[in-house]
Amino acid sequence: MSSGLSSSTGRDAPSAVPNAAGTPQAPGQKSVTVSLRVVLDLSANVELFGYPADVATNPVYSATTMAAADLSGLFAFLEMGPSGEGISGELGSNAAGAGGGSAAQVAANFAAAAGDSTKPESNLDASNSAVFSGYAGTYSSYSSVGDIALAWAANTMFGHPDATAAIDNDDVVISTINASLAPKLAAAILALPQEELTALVDSVVGQDSSRGGQGIDNNDPAHPHPLAMFPGDTIIVRIQFNDFTTSNANVNQQVASTDYGLEGAAQQYDIVINLA
Repeated sequence: MSSGLSSSTGRDAPSAVPNAAGTPQAPGQKSVTVSLRVVLDLSANVELFGYPADVATNPVYSATTMAAADLSGLFAFLEMGPSGEGISGELGSNAAGAGGGSAAQVAANFAAAAGDSTKPESNLDASNSAVFSGYAGTYSSYSSVGDIALAWAANTMFGHPDATAAIDNDDVVISTINASLAPKLAAAILALPQEELTALVDSVVGQDSSRGGQGIDNNDPAHPHPLAMFPGDTIIVRIQFNDFTTSNANVNQQVASTDYGLEGAAQQYDIVINLA
């Protein structure tokens, strides 16, 4: 009589325990692929740093635009920190290049937009700025920064922006101011300290975070991100009238004072120019 513990066929029954993970498959087993039929809903807060738009005080709006392409790459930046947090601004690689570089080009374009006294008087609108806002638009539009400077000097000395009859060298005043715009702007751009460059880049990327991805490598000093500027953007160039001097062309004229309060006076204006 056979034992009850033996297979009727004389073979062992297959094991009911599957192979442990990592052990070789048993003969005849096949590999399978199966979905676990679950969806993991993952989320996180990606925090984009924001920065308010720079605001012009005593704005003077230019009807002449500047080319956005000329400003793209004038400034650049590197991301800082192991996770890319923070930005470090710097000048673009061609800011001081051959022929003065992009800084000189931008400065020349600015002078052409705001420093040309042959443009129509409607070129610069100062109706929302100090001195000129009080004249209901009658004496608030000018051809150039030089023309504004002359009007400001006349108002400071004689109480009205159109009181220029006593100014003997009005054309010289206008041309002197306009001729200084390009070289002074180019020099000022190249002399910007690192903290101001960083604040400038922060302002742009903080208003439009998509511009934070321009460039080759996040933190490679040899390949900083060029700061892109586009048509529709706006730039502001702050000017300040100060250190004006006066002299009396008629040495025989006896006056108690030759400056009428102009010497020592100062006034800032923000020239606002749209990019195209």
